[in-house]
Amino acid sequence: MPDIGLPTPMGKLNLPTVGDFVYTYEYSDGRLFAEDAELYFLLGDPDEPQVQWDFVISGAVASIKKESTDVADIEPGTKFWLMYRDGSTTPTTEDELLTGTVKKVNA
Repeated sequence: MPDIGLPTPMGKLNLPTVGDFVYTYEYSDGRLFAEDAELYFLLGDPDEPQVQWDFVISGAVASIKKESTDVADIEPGTKFWLMYRDGSTTPTTEDELLTGTVKKVNA
């Protein structure tokens, strides 16, 4: 039987070894996020991620800032998922946008 569905794109979540993590996410076509949308990172083991980092969404921009103390708690090699949840649909739609592992980098 052939594969069904597309695999989630893989990548690295580059977190600074020192300092805050700041990131902004926007659609390439400039469209707005759905009113009840959520964008967040899940970090940890696949069966039960221990950490959720939520973005703040305003119109077409989703942004996140995590303090250095929160970033320091995340070990290199930790698994992560960038998740999108559209709460305006019934049932709620939840999509993996990106998955991979954490890499610590010098900022």
